[in-house]
Amino acid sequence: MISLDGTTPINKTNKMTNLYETDFVEWTIKQAQALKDHNIKALDWDNLKEEIEELGKEQINAVHSFLKQIIIRRSMSLYV
Repeated sequence: MISLDGTTPINKTNKMTNLYETDFVEWTIKQAQALKDHNIKALDWDNLKEEIEELGKEQINAVHSFLKQIIIRRSMSLYV
């Protein structure tokens, strides 16, 4: 399939990347459905990889932040 400008081929990956950039919520719904259906061809591999990596980093940061707050509150309670 050729794009509107007649030069760039449009494929499912380009459409998913476009959806990722324009409607993240819809992209996540479609990716979840593709995973559920075991539809490997419908997956946006590059963006999925990035999101999974970021999710892991967010979880690590959340744990660090929580532990920091515990240490601060515990230290403050010792000196009050």
